[in-house]
Amino acid sequence: MISNEHGVVFLNVPFSGFEFLKEVLLKSNPETSFEDEIIDDCIEYEYVALVKNPYYRAAAIYKNGCKLRKELKLKSQNFSEYFENTLNRWDFVESDVFETQTSYFPEKDLTMFAYEKLLDSWSDFNQFISSARLNTIQYYTDPDPIKNWETHYEDKIAVELVNYIFEDDFENLGYTKL
Repeated sequence: MISNEHGVVFLNVPFSGFEFLKEVLLKSNPETSFEDEIIDDCIEYEYVALVKNPYYRAAAIYKNGCKLRKELKLKSQNFSEYFENTLNRWDFVESDVFETQTSYFPEKDLTMFAYEKLLDSWSDFNQFISSARLNTIQYYTDPDPIKNWETHYEDKIAVELVNYIFEDDFENLGYTKL
């Protein structure tokens, strides 16, 4: 989402939780267009991203993958099978692709807010959007939290797969590995 008027670019990183935050941001700022194109030579942009713990994000990716497999009437897979098969391009859905969060970041300064700490840093987030002359957001709740996502990591292989696939996120976003 890009607003040239406000000089801000909200990076929409899939499965980071931004899709829900985006809805309330748009409702709070109905007069603002976020459909602009980046004009590098004319505007100095502030880049912002919502990032998520790679383990929690992998659970969201898996949930979506299960939904895709069900829609295509493919056999279900457990968490480790899903990531191993998709990574190796074995029994996978062609359109089901996952990438690190950092692969979506431009090589520019970036303000990041952690999904799991967003409620604690709500005033910081509102201060950030207010400094961009956007209306603040009064509330935010994730309408689709993943319950018991930690149970996927009782399997050592699942932990190793997520550590491997999202290595860059652990290295660059400050999350620790299990």
